Amino acid sequence: MYSHSPRSRREFNRFQLLFYAALFFFAVIVGKLAWLQIIHAEEYRALADEQNSRGVVLPARRGNIFAKDHRTGELFPLAQNSTTYTIFADPALIVGGTEAAVVEQILPFLFVELPEEIAPVAEDSENAEPVAVVDPRTEFKNKLIEQLATKEVVRREIHSVSPEELQIVADSHLPGVAVAGEIVTINPNLIVDPETIATQLATILDSNYTDIYPLLLPRKVRYSRLATRVVPSVRDEIVALDIRGIGSIAEYRRVYPENSLAAQVIGFLDHDEHGVYGVEGAFDSKLSGKNGLRQTQQDPFGRQITVGEVSIETAEDGDSLVLTIDRSIQSIVEEELAKVVDFQRADSGQVIVMDPATGAILALAHYPSFDPNNYGAVYSTEELIQKERTRKWVDDAGVVQEAVDKWWETEDEIVAAEEWGVEYIVRHGYRYPTFTEYLDGEPIRKSIYDNRLGEGVFALKAATEPYEPGSVFKPIVMAAALDAGEVTPLTRSPYSGPVPLDEVNYRTKKPIVIKNAQGKYHGRETMSEVIAHSSNIGMTFVAQSLGRATFYDYLRKFGFGERSEVEFEGEDTGMIENYTKWSESELVTKGFGQGLTVNLFQMAAGYSALANGGLLMKPFIVDEEISPSGIRTKTDPEVIRRVIDEDVSREISEILVNSVRNGYAKVGGVEGYFVAGKTGTSQTYLRGRALSSVGTTLASFGGYAPATDPRFILLVKVDRPRVSEWGAAVAAPIFQKIAENLLTNYFAIPPSE
Repeated sequence: MYSHSPRSRREFNRFQLLFYAALFFFAVIVGKLAWLQIIHAEEYRALADEQNSRGVVLPARRGNIFAKDHRTGELFPLAQNSTTYTIFADPALIVGGTEAAVVEQILPFLFVELPEEIAPVAEDSENAEPVAVVDPRTEFKNKLIEQLATKEVVRREIHSVSPEELQIVADSHLPGVAVAGEIVTINPNLIVDPETIATQLATILDSNYTDIYPLLLPRKVRYSRLATRVVPSVRDEIVALDIRGIGSIAEYRRVYPENSLAAQVIGFLDHDEHGVYGVEGAFDSKLSGKNGLRQTQQDPFGRQITVGEVSIETAEDGDSLVLTIDRSIQSIVEEELAKVVDFQRADSGQVIVMDPATGAILALAHYPSFDPNNYGAVYSTEELIQKERTRKWVDDAGVVQEAVDKWWETEDEIVAAEEWGVEYIVRHGYRYPTFTEYLDGEPIRKSIYDNRLGEGVFALKAATEPYEPGSVFKPIVMAAALDAGEVTPLTRSPYSGPVPLDEVNYRTKKPIVIKNAQGKYHGRETMSEVIAHSSNIGMTFVAQSLGRATFYDYLRKFGFGERSEVEFEGEDTGMIENYTKWSESELVTKGFGQGLTVNLFQMAAGYSALANGGLLMKPFIVDEEISPSGIRTKTDPEVIRRVIDEDVSREISEILVNSVRNGYAKVGGVEGYFVAGKTGTSQTYLRGRALSSVGTTLASFGGYAPATDPRFILLVKVDRPRVSEWGAAVAAPIFQKIAENLLTNYFAIPPSE
């Protein structure tokens, strides 16, 4: 029988052992490769890319924003870029020990001497303690040397960490990890075991391991900013030194050459270079373009591989925009608006000028305004002082009572007072609303904004702040009734005095009676006289003649209750309830502009339809776009729909001319020209109740000229005037001044009579 010898069996067992050992190590290697190349492939690919490449952002140049002189076609920059440079160092390319010598070469170009009057000086008083004065030049020089000598990244940060997580990190005492304020800081050079620390941090912060791990790895400093906003001539001298490791990057700083002109229309760039408000915000992506990237490969020592790939993604500059805003008209409008708001000590005001034939916005003014070059100034405040005094008195029982009165006042002892539900400081006739900071329900600080409105001046109120239009809305309603065939210009209202409705006021429990403003009545008036005398009772008849469904249909046709589609962000469409919810009083009050809200663009589009033959035009602010290569794309005027017949447009224009010639709108007329216009005085509300008297109304005037061939429509709104409350006294004069300037000077239109 065949059998194995003991020796052969031992050799066989040894062979098996070696085989299984090799198999085991092979399996381990395969498993590790699978772990690296399959399970964590993306993590290590990203890590390799980070360690083996470096990139420099190539900034795109933001497009300019222009206003236009529509007479000459000349463009005026409202927003443009000022080219300066950032000077930077690549410390890894600067040989150790030569940092001081490098700084000596570039220091004369980067250090700016302080003016003598603000330079630090030593205290020379005999009784004063000696003060060591640090030489600013030496301090700046040492800082630069330190930057160039820092070859390794010593600080990385993790933001958006909750207070609970920050406390756990602090208590964990992880090597190289610390808490500074509301962030977690990491010094990669102090971390020996990045895998373990990454696992622990990811668990504490509820983050991905792959996001944390790269932050813990040592990395060379490849970019250190030495100076910013360096002018081109100085940058050229530094580049001419040809110092290895010193470079420059162009940076484009946004400037606004016209300062506050059309500030709300333009907007501005925030600290992150993002467009906010106005055109800068609405067209941010189009204006900003797309940054490029120059990426190179580097060896394990951080040196650029000269024969390696260089990847360049070219920056795409942004488009420039030419606005419909006319610089001359905008200047005229802003000057007149500022005068009336200041004289009336009003809260604010807005004016819009539009071409009724196209919908192009020729001017859009807001006051108070701001300078987008220094937009941060709007946050400047004055803190109020809380005062108190103890008051004692003897009550009816003969007991001495005591109370503490508290109030807030300014340093010049102006006491805060409430007016119509809002607390103000009244200084030189202007109202400065207070704002309060609370702690545990108690006021701890009150302040006022130096500019009265704070960041409220940024808002484009023409789009974002709907209002109750009041009597300036009456021509819209009258045009609807004329177009529907319910009235003619000579139709007489059946009402000659107050009109009682079959409805009870839910507050007073008394019957609702429609009256004219100031209690003035003119008998049974024609429709033309109803507009001329701004008759509420006459418009009650008009609204009743239209009826709920037809009235509502015309409001929608005129574009109320929907976006005007102007390009700005945040347009508030206002409020118009469906006609099925209207009571009798809600029907008739809408006839004179109450019980609904609109924005200024909607009103401008509505008045344009009255003026241009009955077409609702889409308002627009961008006249054309200019690509970086010079291709110009013009904005074509857009007709949204026809809302009234051409004959009705002529009839309502004649009615509005009569309003200026013979009615309450007479102050808005321009001698020698046919001007169509209508006054408006609308109410504001406190806790649902209408307010009346000076300081509570919105005074307005709307119109166009020449009425026979309108070149512009003009709407004026002044918020809460305090010298007079009426549109005829407040808004009509500024309408007249602007209209006269446009007719006689800008458009140079010969008089019609």
